[in-house]
Amino acid sequence: NPFVTERLAQGAWSLLLGVAAAALVPLYFLLTSPDRGRRSTRGPAWLVPLIALAAFTPTGLAMAAAAVVGAMVVAACAGRRIAMPAAFAVPALALGALPALAGTLLGWGAAEAGSAEAGVVAFAARAEPGLATIGSLAGLGGIWNSDAVPASRSGALTLPLTLPLLLVWAVGTVLAFRRPRSADGAPLDASADMLPARTSLGAAAAVVVLVALAATPPGQAILTAMIDAAPALGILRDGQKWVGLAIPGAAVAIALVANAAWASIAPSSRRLAAAGAAAFVLVPLALVPDAGTFLAREFAPVRYGDGWNRVNDELAAAGAETGRPQTVLVLPAGGFRSTPLWAGGRVVLDPAPRLLHAAVLEPGDLSVGGQVVEGEGGAARDAQRALLEGADAGELAAMGVDWVLDETTSRGERGSAGETLAGAQQRFADDELRLWRLPGAESAGADEAEAFAPASEAARRLALAAHACWALALAGGTAGALIAGRRR
Repeated sequence: NPFVTERLAQGAWSLLLGVAAAALVPLYFLLTSPDRGRRSTRGPAWLVPLIALAAFTPTGLAMAAAAVVGAMVVAACAGRRIAMPAAFAVPALALGALPALAGTLLGWGAAEAGSAEAGVVAFAARAEPGLATIGSLAGLGGIWNSDAVPASRSGALTLPLTLPLLLVWAVGTVLAFRRPRSADGAPLDASADMLPARTSLGAAAAVVVLVALAATPPGQAILTAMIDAAPALGILRDGQKWVGLAIPGAAVAIALVANAAWASIAPSSRRLAAAGAAAFVLVPLALVPDAGTFLAREFAPVRYGDGWNRVNDELAAAGAETGRPQTVLVLPAGGFRSTPLWAGGRVVLDPAPRLLHAAVLEPGDLSVGGQVVEGEGGAARDAQRALLEGADAGELAAMGVDWVLDETTSRGERGSAGETLAGAQQRFADDELRLWRLPGAESAGADEAEAFAPASEAARRLALAAHACWALALAGGTAGALIAGRRR
C-alpha cells in the first residue's frame, strides 16, 4: 500500500517494523481478555515480544502504548477481564521504554530545542491529486516527502486508484457495526465476536481524522504549542506516519467485504465467489500498481569509494598521536548528500557519521521544501556557522574541531569555507573527498573538544543496560511465549 511503499522509499524500514508489531497489540490484547465467566483460549505472553519489537523505535513504542491503552479501555467498557493481559503488557512497555528513557536522561540539558513551528509545518500531511488531505490519509498516503511518492500516486490516476479502498472502508464499517440477524429475522448479539474488528475500524477512523486535523492551520498551532511545552512530543510532527495505525482497520474492512462477497455468491457459484473475494484482497495492490518498479529503482547495492578508508587511516593516526578521539566538520552543510558517484544523484543520508571512526559534528538540521527545521546540535551548529562564514582556521580549532572533510561531488552550502581552509593543511584528496587538518589540532587537548566529548563510561553502561533489558524482553518474551504455547 502507499504507506509501506513510501516509507520504504524513504528508508524508514524501522518505522514499518514498529507499525507491524504495534498493529497486532490491540487485537491480541482483546483476544486474550475474555468475557467475564469465560476462559481465553490464548495466553497473553505474546504481548511481551510484540511490544518489545514495536519499541525498536520511539514511534513504535508510542504506537504500542496507545494500542494498549485503547485496548484496555475498550475491553473494560465491554465488560472483559483485562488483569492478565495488562500484567504482561504494562511491564513490557516499561522495558521497551528504557532505551529511549536512557537516551533522554543522558542527553538532558545537552541539546537545544529546535523550531517546533517549522517542523510541524514541514512534516504535515499533504493532499494527493484529486483527494483532500483526509482522502489521501484514508487511502494510506499523504506523506510530506514528494521524493518518496511513486508516479501512480502523484497524477491523474491517484483518485481512481484510491476509490476502491474508500468504498471498502465505507462498506466494511457498515458490515462491522450492523446487528446481524438469524434466519427467521431475529436480531443476534455479535458484539463480543466483532469487538476486535470494530476497535480496529474505530481506531483507523480516529487516526485519519486526527492526522488530517493536525495538518490544518489551527491543528498546526495546537501541535506547535504542545511541542514547545513538551519537546518529547516532537515525534508527533510527522503526522502521516501515524496512519500506519489505520492499516489493521483497512485489512479488517477488506476481510469483511471479501467475506460478505463470498457468503452472497457462494450458494450459486463457489468459483465466482472465490474470484469475487480475491478481487477485494487485491485492493491494496491496486493502490500502488507501480510499487515494485518504483522500489526496484530506489534500492540498489552501492560501493563507497576507497577514499573513505584513506580518510579513516588519517583520523586513526591522528587519534593515536593526540590520545583522544578526533572531531570532524563536513561540507557541504546538512545531513544529506547527492553524489553521482555512488548515489546516482539521489538525495541520501551523509555516510560520514557512519563510516568515519571519529566524532562527526552534525547540527541535525533538515531542509524540507526550502524550509530549515533545526536539529538539536547547538555546539555543532555554531562550529558549522563559523566555517561557512570563513572564520580563521585557528579559531575553528579552538572550538574543538580537528578536521574538515569536503564531500566535493555533493551539492550544498559551502559559504566562505574556502577562506577558513586556506589556513589549514590538506592531508588527502581524491575525486570525491578532500580532508584538511586545522592548525593547532595536533597539540590541542581535551578541553577544546569538551563540547563534542564522547560519552563517559558510566553513560555507556547505562545505555547498554537499558538496551539489554529491551533485548531480554524481545528474546526472552519470544521464548517464553513459545514455551507457554506448547504447554497450552
